[in-house]
Amino acid sequence: MLRKIGRINRTREPVDGVPPGQFTTAKFPVLTFGRTPVVDVNEWRMRAFGLVESERVFDWDEFVDLGRVAVDAEFHCVTQWSRLENTWEGVPFRAVLDAVKPLPEARYLMVHSFGGYTTNVALEVLCDDDVLFAYRHDGGELAREHGGPLRLVVPKRYGWKSAKWVSGLEFLADDAPGFWEVRGYHMQGDPWKEARAYERASLRNRLLGCLSGCGLFGASLQTGACRGGGAGVIHVAALKALGVRPVNVPVRVHVALAPGTIL
Repeated sequence: MLRKIGRINRTREPVDGVPPGQFTTAKFPVLTFGRTPVVDVNEWRMRAFGLVESERVFDWDEFVDLGRVAVDAEFHCVTQWSRLENTWEGVPFRAVLDAVKPLPEARYLMVHSFGGYTTNVALEVLCDDDVLFAYRHDGGELAREHGGPLRLVVPKRYGWKSAKWVSGLEFLADDAPGFWEVRGYHMQGDPWKEARAYERASLRNRLLGCLSGCGLFGASLQTGACRGGGAGVIHVAALKALGVRPVNVPVRVHVALAPGTIL
């Protein structure tokens, strides 16, 4: 879903709070992949799992009782618009860390959302004071189309990292691509570096490394052939797009990358 941005402000001179390549707008456009889920707070649950001392499942009251903070911060969309004035209210990310107690080896977070969306963010980035799980925006309840009842807000990253409708937090030792990252978006998404998308060669190397790690490559890797020697998840069309020739790919290797994936 996409609503019109409305009037935008284009300037040749740098503007405080506006990353390179961005335009400002006072409106808050809605960009969503797929349907907007309906989430009842009485049934809402947040699962924290992975590299934590003990897994936790929060209900709504337990989660909002972890703490409350109000943050004034800009919001930058990868589609090149920025809304500079936002007041978010919700649970500070650090309060969640205190509750779930990640293990020392945890360095990254995979955020899971109702509807199947995922995105990856480094814990180092999430520990900034302005990062929170918001349930209010500009004085009112967070609208469903903007991620209500709860969304992650990471002001120093493009908006796709601020996952809507959050339902799970998976703590990881190694970085892993989420929904848009698998499709070519940048792993960091830093607007001040215009980290919008990986170059083809970079993404190709990352995918080849993942394939090698899950045992999909045999000794013929150097010649560009791929032999199904282990469990894995990859689309044959994606292998061909990478310049890799699939050989004896097992049936259990199934679709993970859509045919339109940016490679």
